[in-house]
Amino acid sequence: MLRTVQKGVPVNDQLQLLIALQKVDTTILAAIRQVEVLPARLGNHESAFRNAESECSRAERVLADSAEKKRGKEREISEAKDRSAKLKARTSEIKKSTEYQANLAEVERAEAGVSNLEAALALILADAETARQTVAAQKARIEQEQSALVIVRQEIAAEAASKNDEIKRLKSERKKIVQQLESEVNNQYMNLMRMHRGVAVTEAKDAVCQGCNLHIPPQLYVEIKSGYAIETCPECRRILYHIRLEGNGLSAVSVVSEPTAAD
Repeated sequence: MLRTVQKGVPVNDQLQLLIALQKVDTTILAAIRQVEVLPARLGNHESAFRNAESECSRAERVLADSAEKKRGKEREISEAKDRSAKLKARTSEIKKSTEYQANLAEVERAEAGVSNLEAALALILADAETARQTVAAQKARIEQEQSALVIVRQEIAAEAASKNDEIKRLKSERKKIVQQLESEVNNQYMNLMRMHRGVAVTEAKDAVCQGCNLHIPPQLYVEIKSGYAIETCPECRRILYHIRLEGNGLSAVSVVSEPTAAD
């Protein structure tokens, strides 16, 4: 039987059991929440891996596009140079001054066109080099993210197994406690658990319910501190207990010992 005795005060065993049960349920719920967020943790790493793959694919497309543009621009430059060479060769054959001047102007425009095309090619080559560097960087990142993902999957699997073992153990402990509770008390507890998102039993501290922050009437607070009976908050209906500081430690009906093998 769970029992903690405050000097001269008989302890309500059902209250002690309720406090122990709340402690176990709080731990179970926390463990369940931790298991529930594990897929999200894994998802974050998987997302980073997919993002690296996506960035690499995008850079590879840019690189392929740059290669195509390079080939096209090189053809244009070759054609422009051929046209410029033909215009220059024609210069020596022209006899009339007006035609000669016109041909020189054509040569200048052709050479300017070649220069512009070569400048455009330089930009394409720069883009291609940037894309090559990006591809290399993203491939390295993919390897890193893949290695990290393997480790995270192993860690998450181990953590999930550990938490599930803990939950199983706690549920076994919980069952032992519930077996000692009166059915009416257990029903009250479970109703409050559903009503208050897993917190049915809470501390009354400095005459204030720590569940809803209601100021507890003086006489009720005295009763809660006595530990003779199960008392509830007038506002939220949670079951209340009290911790009293005495000297160098705690002494109160709410300080619950762990179940022993005999329990």
